[in-house]
Amino acid sequence: MQEELEKKQENKVITSIEDIEEILKNKLHQDQIDSVDQFPDPFELKNMQIAVDYFIEAVSNNKKIKCICDSDCDGLGTYTLFWNFFSKYFKYQYVEFIITDRKQGYGFLPAHVTEGVGLYITADNGITSVEATKKAREMGAKVIITDHHQPDLELGLPDTPAIVDPHIPEDTFKYKDISGTFVLWFFLKAVSTKLGLDIDLFKEFLPELGLTTISDVMPIDRHLNRFVVKELTTGVQKNSIERIYFKTFREYVSDAPTAEDIAFNLTPMINATQRITKADHGALFMIQETEEKSLEWFNYLKQVNNTRKKIQNDLFEYVEKHYKQYFDKDFIIIPGRFHKEYKSVAGIVASKLVEKYNKPAIVFNFNPDTQEYSGSGRTAGKINILEILRDNKYVKQVGGHKQALGITVTLENFDNFYKELLDKSAKIPKEMFKSDIETIGFIPFNYLDISLYDALKEFEPFGKDYERPVFKTSAIIKKAKLVGKDKNHLSLELSDKNNLINFKAMKFFTSEIPAINEERIIYFKLGEDTFGRERKLMLNVVSIE
Repeated sequence: MQEELEKKQENKVITSIEDIEEILKNKLHQDQIDSVDQFPDPFELKNMQIAVDYFIEAVSNNKKIKCICDSDCDGLGTYTLFWNFFSKYFKYQYVEFIITDRKQGYGFLPAHVTEGVGLYITADNGITSVEATKKAREMGAKVIITDHHQPDLELGLPDTPAIVDPHIPEDTFKYKDISGTFVLWFFLKAVSTKLGLDIDLFKEFLPELGLTTISDVMPIDRHLNRFVVKELTTGVQKNSIERIYFKTFREYVSDAPTAEDIAFNLTPMINATQRITKADHGALFMIQETEEKSLEWFNYLKQVNNTRKKIQNDLFEYVEKHYKQYFDKDFIIIPGRFHKEYKSVAGIVASKLVEKYNKPAIVFNFNPDTQEYSGSGRTAGKINILEILRDNKYVKQVGGHKQALGITVTLENFDNFYKELLDKSAKIPKEMFKSDIETIGFIPFNYLDISLYDALKEFEPFGKDYERPVFKTSAIIKKAKLVGKDKNHLSLELSDKNNLINFKAMKFFTSEIPAINEERIIYFKLGEDTFGRERKLMLNVVSIE
């Protein structure tokens, strides 16, 4: 039934703004929030009361608290919450902040457990930290886990009653698909309520709530997520967000940023630090309180991100040159032996392989010290990559979700792992490898106008589960050429059959040049041609048939 509805929608002919508005309104989830007053009580999260009691007991007795934050953008969001909470609103001197280093392992590790600590609080990690939690409790400390990842029920939950994660069994919290920063925010909200602190936590931490909802690709068609992202983008556009790093972003990147601008410009810069230097550098950018220092860190992060791009491009070219024999399989598995610096971009290179070859891919790197291959994988089409690998008996460790994962396989098991994965991949129906392009309908070329682009602004923000809509039309390709430094973007000029209406178009990251003066079906998103004085429509091409 759902497929029939989608097919019917794809074939719908759009001739007015009202047609678009009707479709987009129907795509929004019914569960919407319009005010902070509609936020749930933090104590609706299972174990919240225990976690708050642990915190109050620790600070009442001047015990040392160690806060363990993940190193990606979401983790640095939690760091920013902790930093501002303890430095501005709850001034407590016996606290230490740790940003994890994924080169040493993911999340709260036994190495983080030290003498003299009375309470550990994890943020955006910890739900699988069984060994570290055990060691901490054996040393007499208590542990609060705040996380938003799915627990590994075969591994078991960490041995602490203070686990705050909407995904744990029997938790009835309504809003489960929120960022790790949002979970920590609820914890700090509960602490503030219990202690009677006079803090507007929403106003203070809106920048991080919105940023991490975007960076961790949370569904943006619903409830808390849509509300905070919309409040953030509106605030940044009006220059009313007080966090300095957003003021810097607004001034030097976009004065009217959308959620997509933040996703494709700001979050990669912050995430690059964990891959190339240290995540601490991204954190320092986020907590600066002067515009001068913020700009210094902004320029530094931009350089780091450029380095990340070069490293990933170098690795991609190396893989294509030296591992061609692996590309004709149903599942691209690269048993790499690269320099350590390349490990941090393995997931990005896997994504590029998926994009080019339309197959799921894992890029491994061998560690001679542990005699293990560790890798990052990405999926293609409608294939659930985690499901394929969960029951592979030769895998030492795997975690992630249906689209992306991290994996470890020992050297002695690698050949058997490889064979079993390829055998299973060969049985996947071929139609699963193809991503369907979901359009909201066919729009005649002569109905395209800049007013349609303006109308879409009313439905921002766009993101996961509420993507910027894709249209399709029929057009004549009048000109086509590859542009850019690497000649990997396609510049097009499109017209109607009578050559009376013309629009510029761009298709990014492609090397294919279509034939000229042929009528083709164009799948595209609406954009704006910013060159010249007159505002004009630009078509951002997704696919050409």
